[in-house]
Amino acid sequence: MMYRRRFLRSAASAAVAAPSIVRSAEDKLLGQGDHKFRVIPNWGEQGASTPVKNCHGIVCTGEGHIVLLTDHTQNNVIIQDTAGKVLNKWGTAWPGAHGLSLVKEGTREVLYFTDRQRHRVFKSTLEGELLGEWGWPKETGKYNGEGAYQPSWTLHAPDGSFFVLDGYGRDYITHYGRDGKFVKLFGGAEGASSIMALTAE
Repeated sequence: MMYRRRFLRSAASAAVAAPSIVRSAEDKLLGQGDHKFRVIPNWGEQGASTPVKNCHGIVCTGEGHIVLLTDHTQNNVIIQDTAGKVLNKWGTAWPGAHGLSLVKEGTREVLYFTDRQRHRVFKSTLEGELLGEWGWPKETGKYNGEGAYQPSWTLHAPDGSFFVLDGYGRDYITHYGRDGKFVKLFGGAEGASSIMALTAE
């Protein structure tokens, strides 16, 4: 009981001494340390003509434009300026749009995005022109059909190769070369078990 009282007193003192993160209803400062941001009410209201069902991915272009990936098939991709004005929107074919990566290739920027429901990865220009797509890695023999493959995100290496994370399927990682060709598959439940076993030893 004595320790409980002491703990409660210490917690109360700390709460009084701690600076308030939210200053006021009009001036909300969130976060801590060097990582703080301010809420801007009503920023980026798209209106009924530009619905956002879910937004799983956001990237910022070199020009400072903000690209949102949503799984609403009226506008899968929404591009806005820093004031929240909609500059462009496109995409009606990706109901499971999830992961979004922006990659610089020479002088241009391109998008890579995943679709869990279509079991594919897509590459496009910022304007929506499709440049490539990758389906489930059938050649590996690790999947009994494309339905088991639900890619969630892509990671990109400096040499131009990239990795697809099957975060909602069988947890494998597929490596593709700079030319977009299959390199190898690794990870999965077997790989995770091996790593856990080595860590436990």
